[in-house]
Amino acid sequence: MDSISVKAFAKVNMHLKVTGKRPDGYHGLETLFRGLGLFDSLVLEKSGGGVSLVCEGESLAGLREQANLAWQAADMLRRAYPGRVGGVALRLIKRIPAGAGLGGGSADGAAVLLGLDKLYSLGLDRETLRAYAARLGSDVPFCLEPLGAIGRGRGEELEPIAAAETELVLWVVLVKPPFAMSTGEVYARWEPLARGDGSAGEAGSAGDAHVGGLQTAAGVSRLAELRRGLRERKPALVWDNMSNDLEAPAFSIEKRLYDYKSLIEEGIAALPSRLKGSGGAGSLAEYGGRLGKALLSGSGSAFAVYFTEEEPARLLAEVLEPGLSRMGRAFITVTRTLTAEDISARFGEAKP
Repeated sequence: MDSISVKAFAKVNMHLKVTGKRPDGYHGLETLFRGLGLFDSLVLEKSGGGVSLVCEGESLAGLREQANLAWQAADMLRRAYPGRVGGVALRLIKRIPAGAGLGGGSADGAAVLLGLDKLYSLGLDRETLRAYAARLGSDVPFCLEPLGAIGRGRGEELEPIAAAETELVLWVVLVKPPFAMSTGEVYARWEPLARGDGSAGEAGSAGDAHVGGLQTAAGVSRLAELRRGLRERKPALVWDNMSNDLEAPAFSIEKRLYDYKSLIEEGIAALPSRLKGSGGAGSLAEYGGRLGKALLSGSGSAFAVYFTEEEPARLLAEVLEPGLSRMGRAFITVTRTLTAEDISARFGEAKP
């Protein structure tokens, strides 16, 4: 085998709690990752020597080849296994927008690790691959097996969630404004907000934009209730317990996020009357009176809007198009959470 193609799946954070600043300078996390059907494509081909990278599709203007996690992953394995891993030419077809909180770069790095393992028949076990992935970045280990997991530590300490928690397929509308967020800046802003000595501006009124407070009134963690909602297929319980500690700092840095979230929530509110005429989306009572839930993914700038059915997700994308066009060139797509079958079919023959 001289070449292979690998799908690099996007991720979302359905729950993200920042537990504090660590001695190593990173922030501790508790997060629930889910993989999405939106993917970049990596084509890996054996070459005469070194690592080369060509990018197509979504712009990565200004990103040096060596700064790309796909390139770094290939270079790391070549150095780790001299004589076993030869040169590799990488072709990256980008579909996941950069600077969105969707893990596009992490997914690309993970895909190259998996692809080179197969291309050069290294036979690396799961723990070895995870160790290399963690050296590349906090989200990269999850992207190796992106079905669903709880991430702790920097996000690299993974606990797979139960099969029953991944069987509920969620339809997701992704909306990324025409600007990116700096993960480092968002985390830096979290610290003064968490201490109470910084201002979040209007963040307290931005729906779920808050810091901390991830306990229900009864003292049960939101994460536990979210997982129960997934297991028991109770959409209202899922929507009520999704949270992201990074929304408040992100909103305090980039005020335009308010406009996008307001537009999305107005679109969700308009769906019931539109769907009644089509006979879709089941009973609103099943959804706790709300068809979907919008949440910033990671540090942003993309919003993920979650539904349990495809029809309202498609309709929301249609409803949002005019408003998004007036606000600038936003990225919008409809996808769904991954299944085990999606992940098992991520490898393919490289096409010229």
